Amino acid sequence: MTSYLTKILEKYKLQENLEWQVDEKRESIINEMKNITHENYYSALFAFMDLTASKDKKFIGTINNNGFVIRKRIKPFDFMPIMAKVTAEFKNVDGKTKLIAKVNGMRIILLVIRLIISTLLCLLVLLVVIESLIPPIGEVNPFPDLLILVFITTIFVLIPLLLGQRNVRNMKTELNKIFE
Repeated sequence: MTSYLTKILEKYKLQENLEWQVDEKRESIINEMKNITHENYYSALFAFMDLTASKDKKFIGTINNNGFVIRKRIKPFDFMPIMAKVTAEFKNVDGKTKLIAKVNGMRIILLVIRLIISTLLCLLVLLVVIESLIPPIGEVNPFPDLLILVFITTIFVLIPLLLGQRNVRNMKTELNKIFE
């Protein structure tokens, strides 16, 4: 089930797998990441704690010898923060070290919630259209109800989808600046 949902995330560009060939030693990359990362809990739930992080730190997360889990630090008055989570690990492939990262713009549980909301809204649209076609009630104009449902769909489904895609794009750009 999760592989199917992961394919949906990848299809809609809410999750992306990245790979870099690391020419430097693993320790130097880990030290570089530690220099720009504040060691703290990476969950977006505690994003208000980012204000206590030092100003020269770009990311929040945990880093160890096997890889790291980070997200971008939220700054004061940052109205469009990048909330994508990056999970990366070092792998030895053909005697060379590769950094394999997964950038997540939306968690699977949030995707399931959005799919449920979309399904319920589609059923409501169907009911509004059927209600407008029934003869005794058919004189009612369905367009205001449909506009309200389109507005709700935009707020709860479309905007989070676009924000997740933006977060993945921006985090990918940030990581490419560091590792290339």
